[in-house]
Amino acid sequence: MSRTFSGRFSTMILLAGAAAFLGCQEAAEAPAGPGGLFAAAGGGGKPTSGPSVTAADPAYGNTGDVAKRVTITGSGFTPGAQAAWERGGAADPKVQVLSTEYVSSTQLVATITIASDAAIDLYDISVTALDRKKGIGYMLFEVTQAVAIEGTGLARSVNENGQTVGEGGGAFFWGPSTGLEIISSSGAGMDLSEDGLTVVGGLGGGDPASKIAVVWTRSGGAWVQTLLPRDPAASAGNARAVASDPMSGSATIIGGVDTYVSRKGNSLRREPRLWIKAGAAWQRIVLPLPDVAQLDVLVIDVNADGVAVGNAGQTAVVWEPNGVGGWTAMLIGPHLSDLNRINSAGTIAVGRNAGSAAYWQRVGGAWTGPHTLPVACGRATDVDDLGRIVVSECDLGPGLNRTNAAVIGPPYTSADVTVLGGFGAQTDGPQAEAISKQGSWIVGRAKLKSTIIGAYWQIF
Repeated sequence: MSRTFSGRFSTMILLAGAAAFLGCQEAAEAPAGPGGLFAAAGGGGKPTSGPSVTAADPAYGNTGDVAKRVTITGSGFTPGAQAAWERGGAADPKVQVLSTEYVSSTQLVATITIASDAAIDLYDISVTALDRKKGIGYMLFEVTQAVAIEGTGLARSVNENGQTVGEGGGAFFWGPSTGLEIISSSGAGMDLSEDGLTVVGGLGGGDPASKIAVVWTRSGGAWVQTLLPRDPAASAGNARAVASDPMSGSATIIGGVDTYVSRKGNSLRREPRLWIKAGAAWQRIVLPLPDVAQLDVLVIDVNADGVAVGNAGQTAVVWEPNGVGGWTAMLIGPHLSDLNRINSAGTIAVGRNAGSAAYWQRVGGAWTGPHTLPVACGRATDVDDLGRIVVSECDLGPGLNRTNAAVIGPPYTSADVTVLGGFGAQTDGPQAEAISKQGSWIVGRAKLKSTIIGAYWQIF
C-alpha cells in the first residue's frame, strides 16, 4: 500500500522554526514538539522531575505489525506509567499501545500494534506517569515498509519474483523463498534476469581498474561463473545490466564496459560494450563512441530491444539499434547529466541533471528532457514499466536531518510521491536502487542502527 504526500507536508514547512524544540523532554503542560517526517531526529533533553525518554529498541516497526514489543529507555519511570506514540503532539490512533510494562526507573516495555495504513513517518514516544507528568522523546521511532535483507550490504537489482542481487560479503543472490546465497566472495552482483537464472556483475572489488566483467548462470543448485569476452588490450571491465526475453525471462543482452589502464597506471578509460547471447556463448559488441572527446563512456542499462543508456563523461547518452546490425550513439545531454535506467518500452530514461534527479521521454522518435521532478532528490535510479520513478538522496522538507528515498508516479506531481521508510531516525537515510518491471518490489539499502544493510519494500 502506498503512502503519499498529504496536506501535512506543506503544513510542516510552517513549523520549521519549531525545530529548536526537538530533542527536549517536557512536562505534560509544556507545548508539544512537532511530530512528523519533516522534523529533525533526536531524543534526550533538559532534566525534569518527571519521566524522560531517550531511546527505543527496536527504533522502527512495519505497517501491519501486531503485538510488537518495544523497549523504551529513559529515566524517572514509575509503576503505572503509560507510553504513547505521537505525531504533532497528539497520540496517533494508528499506533495502538496494547500495554506498558514497568521494568525499572530507566526502562519500560510497550506492546504495540501498527495499523496497515499507518503513516510512514518518524514518531515521538511519550511516557506519562500516574501523577500526569510527561516526558517525550522526539522522533525516536519510525513506521516503515522497509524489510532488511540480513547478511547483505547493498541490494542493486530485483526482478518481478522478488529475487535480488547485490553486494556485501561478496556478490549475493536472495530470494523470498530461498534466502541468501553468496555467489562469489570477491564479486558484486549488479543485475539479474527475469527468470532468476543469470546474474551479471564484476570481480575484483570496487576499483574499476581491476574489476573483471563476469556472468553467473545457475546450473542445478550451483552458480557457474563465466568471464565475459573483452578486448585483448583492455585490462579490466564490468557488466552493469542484463536484459531478458519478454516471454521466457532468460538473459539475452548484457551491458557494460571494457576498461583500459595506461602502463603507468595513472589514467583510466572505459568504453561502452554490449554482449549478445549467441547459443551458449556471449558475443561482444563494440558500441560507437559519441561525438565528444571523453575518457569515460559507460553503458549503465540496456533493454531487450538493445536500447542502451549511460553517460559520456558528464553527458547523458543513448545507443539505439540502427536497423542494419549496428548502433547509433546520441548525446541527449546537457552537460552534467547522466542516465541510470531505461524502461522496457524504451520510452522513459532516468538519471540526473546538474546534481538533481531527472527523466527523459522519447516522443515522436526524439528524446525530450531533462524533465524535473516535484521533490528535490539527488538522483533517479530506476523506472518501472508503469512509469513509476525511484529516487534517492531526497530532501523531503525542512528540518529532516537525513536524506530519504521515494517513488514518484506519473504524471509526476507532489501528489504522486510515495515516501520509503528506513529503520529509524538515522542521518544516513534509505536509498532505493531498483524497482521490478511491474513495481511489485523495490530494493536498495538503509542503515540499521550503525550498519548499512540491504533492504526491500513492497508498496504497490
